[in-house]
Amino acid sequence: MLKLIKHEFRKNLSIYGAMLLAFAVLEALYAGGFAADKEDLIAIAFALEAFAAFAAVVFTVFIAPVNFSRELKTKSGYLVFMTPNSAYRIIGAKLLSSLIGVGVLGIISSVLMTLNYGALSDKFGLDSIRSMMDYMLVNFDLSVGGLISFAGFMIIEIVVSCFAVSAFAILAVALSATILHRQKGRGVISVILFIVLMGLLSFISSKLPGAGATSGKDLRELLISGLPTLILDAAAAAGAWYASSWLAEHKIAL
Repeated sequence: MLKLIKHEFRKNLSIYGAMLLAFAVLEALYAGGFAADKEDLIAIAFALEAFAAFAAVVFTVFIAPVNFSRELKTKSGYLVFMTPNSAYRIIGAKLLSSLIGVGVLGIISSVLMTLNYGALSDKFGLDSIRSMMDYMLVNFDLSVGGLISFAGFMIIEIVVSCFAVSAFAILAVALSATILHRQKGRGVISVILFIVLMGLLSFISSKLPGAGATSGKDLRELLISGLPTLILDAAAAAGAWYASSWLAEHKIAL
C-alpha cells in the first residue's frame, strides 16, 4: 500500500507544486502590502489566500476520483489494475494519498492564515487569537482541555467527512463505468450519482439521534451529539471504498 501511495503522490506532484506556488505568490503579495503600507493590497491578499486554502483542500479531495475516472478511460487504467495489487489496495491508495494531501495542505494553510492574522491584528489593532480564545474560555465556561478536545474532535470530523466525500465520488465513478461501460456521458452520470449518494447520506445523517439544533448544548453535549454522524460517515466511507473495489474487480470492463 505504501508504494502505491507514493506512486499517487508522484503522479500528482505537479498539482501540489502549483498549489504551493500559488500560496507563495499570495504570501509575497501579502508581505508586499505590509512593506508598501497599502491596506487594500493587504486585504485583497488575505482574502485571496483564505479562498485559495479552501479551494486547494476541495480540489485535493476530488483528486482521487478524477484520477480514477481518467484511468478507466485510458490504457493506464488497464495497466494499473492488471498489477498484482488488488483493486481494494489501489483505490485505497488513491483515497489515502488524497487524504494525506488534504491534511498537509490544511496544516500549511492554517499556519499561514494564523501568522497572517497575527500580523493583521498587530497592525490594525484587531483582537488577537489569544484574546479570542480567552474570551471563549471565560464566556462559555470552558477549560483549556475541553477546548482542545473540541478542536480535536472537529479536526477528526473534517478528515472523516473529506474521506467520505472522496470515497463516494469514486463510487459514483465506478457505478457510472459499470452502467455505461465505454459509452459517452459517463462523466455527467458520475456527477448525478455523486449528488444522489451525498444527498442520501445527508438525509440519513439528519435522522440520527442528536442531529439538528445545537443551541443550548454545552461542549460535552455537542461532542456526544456529533458522534453518530462521525460513525455514519466513517462507515459509509468504508462501504463506498469496498463497493468501488468490488465493482472495479468484477463489473468494470477495462
